[in-house]
Amino acid sequence: MNNKTLFLVGGALILLLLFYLIKIPVTICKVNNETFIIKNKNFQIEWIHSVEKEKWIEKYKRENNKLVLTNTILKAFGAGTPYNAKVINNNNESIELEINRKLDNINLIISKEIKTTIIIDKKEISLYKIFEPYTEMEIYVEKLNLINYYRKESLYEKFSGERYRKCR
Repeated sequence: MNNKTLFLVGGALILLLLFYLIKIPVTICKVNNETFIIKNKNFQIEWIHSVEKEKWIEKYKRENNKLVLTNTILKAFGAGTPYNAKVINNNNESIELEINRKLDNINLIISKEIKTTIIIDKKEISLYKIFEPYTEMEIYVEKLNLINYYRKESLYEKFSGERYRKCR
């Protein structure tokens, strides 16, 4: 082998090693023994509250190795309302509360009755139209190396566009 070939092979091996060693935090959605990623740092979960029968929206962001529930938007104070949250917006249509609570994971039950939906970059994924009623979904942060990051399927890419319309 000449020096140029050795240099190229060595460089490729170092690059491949870096792709395995460099890990980045990613939001993982695990459902039915499948895992999908949410590439965006921010996402929302929307559902109809079982007691109030009103829409609730929870805003989340990935921060290091945790999920942070930043804000909750609801129609009125009632069952399940965080009692110590700061009101940051209160109008005739909704109340927005600042929560800033760090979580290790979120356990969701997908249901047609409560219309479980994830919103990523202002695009809705109606989970209740895709999965069987009472399917469980766990959302958490995991560090993936770059190889696995690019191999994982995005939740949005999997269930949007033509594929999503076919699931409806």
